[in-house]
Amino acid sequence: MMKNKTILIMMLLRIHGIGGQTVQKIMKQVRRVDKAVDNWEFLEKSNLPRVKQAIMGGKLSEIIWKQIHQEVLSEIKQANDLKIEIISYQDDKYPQRLLKLKKSLQFYT
Repeated sequence: MMKNKTILIMMLLRIHGIGGQTVQKIMKQVRRVDKAVDNWEFLEKSNLPRVKQAIMGGKLSEIIWKQIHQEVLSEIKQANDLKIEIISYQDDKYPQRLLKLKKSLQFYT
């Protein structure tokens, strides 16, 4: 069973204009990941500029959030059928060396 954190990250990355840094900020703000996957209110209340832009620009709404959820669940099912495991940077299985490399590279950007 895939963790809700990974599902939420996959969903957030599908929002037009939302990238890795914004996803990390959002994940720090989310208190209940299990509710966030099913309910978009935490995004509606977000004060992050990229999230506000997505909502104001029509790229994110409750209906779009539900569509994204279904798309991600379908993608996960396809991966499972092919015996492909999806992991995120917040999973225990994520290689620690990659995390350390990513953090060290942030000093150069």
